[in-house]
Amino acid sequence: MAHIMLSFFKRKSDSSLHSPQQLPVNDTSAVQSPEVFTFEGRSGALDGRLAELSFDPVFMTGFVSPDVDLARLTQSIRLKFPKCQVLLCSTAGELCNGGGTLYCSVDTGRDHVVLQAMGRNVLQAAEVVSIPLVCDDLRRGVVDLSMGERIRRLVANINDVRIDMDVDYRDTIAYILFDGLSSSESFFMDALYTAERFPCLFVGGSAGGNLDFKNTWIHDGQRLLQNHASIAFLKMAPGIRCGVMKSQNFETEGPRFRVTSGSLELRYIDEVVDRAGERSSLIDALSSHFSCSPQDVAARMDDYTFAIKIDGQIYVRSVSKFDPSIGRTYLYCDVSPGEELMLVKRVPFAAQTERDFREFMREKPTKPFAVWMNDCILRRLCNDSELEGVKPIFRDMETIGFSTFGEVLGLNLNQTLTALFFFQVAAGERFRDHYIDDFVFYYANFKTFFLERRIQRLSGMIQQLSSSILADALDQKSVVTQSMQVIDQAISKSNEAVELIGKLASSSEDLQTIVGIIGSISSQTNLLSLNATIEAARAGDYGRGFAVVADEVRQLATKSRANADHISASLQEFSAEVSRMEYDILEGAKLIKELNSSFERIESQTEKSNSTAQKVEELSESLRSLAQTG
Repeated sequence: MAHIMLSFFKRKSDSSLHSPQQLPVNDTSAVQSPEVFTFEGRSGALDGRLAELSFDPVFMTGFVSPDVDLARLTQSIRLKFPKCQVLLCSTAGELCNGGGTLYCSVDTGRDHVVLQAMGRNVLQAAEVVSIPLVCDDLRRGVVDLSMGERIRRLVANINDVRIDMDVDYRDTIAYILFDGLSSSESFFMDALYTAERFPCLFVGGSAGGNLDFKNTWIHDGQRLLQNHASIAFLKMAPGIRCGVMKSQNFETEGPRFRVTSGSLELRYIDEVVDRAGERSSLIDALSSHFSCSPQDVAARMDDYTFAIKIDGQIYVRSVSKFDPSIGRTYLYCDVSPGEELMLVKRVPFAAQTERDFREFMREKPTKPFAVWMNDCILRRLCNDSELEGVKPIFRDMETIGFSTFGEVLGLNLNQTLTALFFFQVAAGERFRDHYIDDFVFYYANFKTFFLERRIQRLSGMIQQLSSSILADALDQKSVVTQSMQVIDQAISKSNEAVELIGKLASSSEDLQTIVGIIGSISSQTNLLSLNATIEAARAGDYGRGFAVVADEVRQLATKSRANADHISASLQEFSAEVSRMEYDILEGAKLIKELNSSFERIESQTEKSNSTAQKVEELSESLRSLAQTG
């Protein structure tokens, strides 16, 4: 990947990028005092202090407590220095080593400003631009746009930006401030690498505010902004170098979990899988790890947080809230399904900061003369007892900074200090900063990270599709099996009904025969009665009683005949109904057999769906392997 990125940098002729080599150093710059002005105090005192400036500032940045009128403050600065580029933001707390402590007080109702201005012998050029973030839906806590559409719109916004500066990653820094409630830092950085514009290191943070998390503000010298990212492109003057330090007071410990479901946009995790392949909510996984109830997980996590690893370095992803009722974990920083979270444990804050600073200062010949710190508000809140121990580390450096709602160092992260240091370097002095000098490789890693994230996201979507197909197939197969069992029973009952109807039809025919016999007997009886009546008449008085009997027999024969005729008619109707019923049942049985054949075809298709799901799962696994190998 690195050699590909080198080729990319070589072909970006429009950005005035050069092959890696030591930048020329102006011999005279080393003897000039850097033009730097630092202010800390109430906003009303700034006007008087700015009048003391002995140079024309090229760029001015500052961090302002959320109760200060940021627009009025910026207007005052611009009236005095109309050509100066300005970038200010609201904070969750300010940093400045000019007073008694590095971490300034964060009492409510504060009126506090820390600000630094730099002249032309520090910065030969500065340009500030602001870019709209596509985050209206995220600000409302919903997701209205697909990931692809969000990135496309951000790329278009980035491509609309025009700057006059030639970007050379060795002497140009992009200092970036985000709306701290936009939830868009990673999406913007993804779009930035997709657009392949401004290939220099992006360092900065997300504007802070009161901890009610209602508002954060940025002012780019022209407008008071929300839902934007503002970037100051800063080109170092000859003899000036900058370096970047990252400090996190955590060490890796404990298990790792791969995220299988959640929301990248809304920053929550629903399900993870551990190294043993067990799936659960992250809360349940931590409950098992700490041997505690899900309700006690938050308390047990006081000394822990999470991180992802990129090329051997950890990037913290802190938890904002656990919700055991639904098994959901909310984060301050985004994590994509497919990424692996590692549990990290807090280590002593001041000692780790000092170790990181000593490591940072290796191969740097002089102390920095100015420092901008982007320090997570969580570091302030979680290490309150150790804050005083940090100030001596940065003594004799004009330091300003702020407590952020998130940090940026090529990527979005939190619970981290990302600091920009400015050095004066004499001709011939060896100076090395790995973030700046090795930027090509970091750029490759950052770009690869977002490519991997897309692959992992696609893999996760494919895996969900596979699971859905498989679940549907299993449900379908279950329904088909049950339906086929019902059909078999229906066919069996149908056959029994047809057999019974056949018996009824046969019985009906037998009854018709009996009725015919009855009718014949009735006719014969009626004839005999008539003959008896005639003989009784011949017998006169002696035959009168016999005539009465003969009449009764005739009447009985007549009724028997009528009843036989009625029974015969009913039997004929019954026989016709039985015939129709037999026809309907036979037709129903034929339809049931056709339905059974359809279900057999569905069962065959279900087997194909199972095969498709397995192939989709294999594709998902291939994509995961591709993302891991990079």
